[in-house]
Amino acid sequence: VRAPEQPDNIIDSTYVINFSCEGKFRVYRMDNGVYSNIQNWAANSLIKSGPDKANSMGIMAKGNMIQIFANGSLVFEFTDSTYAAGYFGLVIRSETTSNFQVIVSQISYWDLSQ
Repeated sequence: VRAPEQPDNIIDSTYVINFSCEGKFRVYRMDNGVYSNIQNWAANSLIKSGPDKANSMGIMAKGNMIQIFANGSLVFEFTDSTYAAGYFGLVIRSETTSNFQVIVSQISYWDLSQ
């Protein structure tokens, strides 16, 4: 979230928000490839855990406030003014699960700066 445009087109500065299959989330900021922890892995009952579960992730970034939602409910919020705007994208990874599948059915965004 809020990855600034880079001359080399390599995204190495941004906010990263992760959900895990265990029902956990974490948040960190990446500055030129250097990670700064904002919230270490934490369990949250709003994130559905286990196989064949569907979760909806929402992120509202307005001003220096960033709010993270799971399935329509607020999970975590923080303030940081390092990155005021930029690109967003997906990070999908399986560390230990073979035949891991993720289905992204919809991505939407609203420009709140207007």
